[in-house]
Amino acid sequence: MGLFDDVGHADVVSALEEYDKLGRDDFLARYGFGRAHDYVLWHDGRTYDSKAILGVARQYACLLYTSDAADE
Repeated sequence: MGLFDDVGHADVVSALEEYDKLGRDDFLARYGFGRAHDYVLWHDGRTYDSKAILGVARQYACLLYTSDAADE
């Protein structure tokens, strides 16, 4: 299983929403990411730091997976 196999669309959208709510600098600081230099994510006409979004989306996916497993 790959590192990001559990990351779904909803996880990425949640990360994007949090990024928009906090703003770039606070979002990056909160999760310990730096600014993107080479690759950015485009969504609805805005740019996002791609590694930070994917990293946070993975955290959302892992939380969901963990809570789903606990329910079984």
